[in-house]
Amino acid sequence: MPDETALDGEIVALDADGRPSFHTLQNHASAGAPLQFYVLDVLIVKGREIIGETLIKRREVLEEHVLPKLAEPIRSTFLQASFQELIRSVKAQGLEGLVATP
Repeated sequence: MPDETALDGEIVALDADGRPSFHTLQNHASAGAPLQFYVLDVLIVKGREIIGETLIKRREVLEEHVLPKLAEPIRSTFLQASFQELIRSVKAQGLEGLVATP
């Protein structure tokens, strides 16, 4: 990752089915479940604060300058769908929730 870079994200523990689970995260030490870090946003890159930029611009910076330098267990997913589509998908997969940025 570039020096002087700050990311926003979420640590997720995966259950036996490979789905994110808060319960599994709470019991990570005893469960030995794999952890993932999902990068949601970049706040500072190479010492330059970019939080005032649009989400689209920050996403471009993240994809060009940060993500190519990161490896498993760090991931990033950017979904573009309507709120209703996302909620239907979360329910259909039995997920616990959704983290979104307006």
